[in-house]
Amino acid sequence: MELSVIDKGFIFVKSFMLDGGPLMWFTLFLWLLGIALVVYKYLELKCFDINAEKFFDLIQNDILGNSVENAIKNCGHSKSVLPKIIKVGLMRANEPKELVENALNAAILEHTPKLSYKLSYISLVASLSPLMGLLGTILGIITSFVAVASVDPSMKAQQLALGISTAMNNTALGLLAAISVMILHAMLASKAQRIVDETEAVATKLLDLLIIRRQRSGLIDNQ
Repeated sequence: MELSVIDKGFIFVKSFMLDGGPLMWFTLFLWLLGIALVVYKYLELKCFDINAEKFFDLIQNDILGNSVENAIKNCGHSKSVLPKIIKVGLMRANEPKELVENALNAAILEHTPKLSYKLSYISLVASLSPLMGLLGTILGIITSFVAVASVDPSMKAQQLALGISTAMNNTALGLLAAISVMILHAMLASKAQRIVDETEAVATKLLDLLIIRRQRSGLIDNQ
């Protein structure tokens, strides 16, 4: 009975892991750990993210309509970073520009670092994976030379091939883990930076919007 593609794939993976030696499992653990951190960070960033353009349009209508309280309420229903920062500025809407700007800057410094939390751990996994593969490669080569020195000459080629197989399997798995995790890390870092950029842009727009509101309300100071 001919094996299915899935069965053949399972047999190949099993043989690949077993032939590579015990360090293959440490490398695999690092890879799975990196993927788990990527999934966790993706879900976290998804929670922190928000459509900045739609959100700004929402609070803009409230601010220009002189309904800052309603704008503050709209900021209180989200776990995203942007509404939390904008809420700080709105709560100082009637204060001088400098105080509002300082409050926004302080809120940005407080909340935006959360976006990069655990990204360094993902980068660390990507860096350690090829090193673990390299260690497995070196141990495989050492094992093969030790085995070749102590076996019958007719078996040397077989032992050498086995050691090289162990070495190459470790290298392949380490590189595969590192490349995949590095790509995912770059995507997450880009998403985090986009959220930071959008947050800073909306904070600047809010500051200008509050100045316009103060001018309309006759509250702007003579400075």
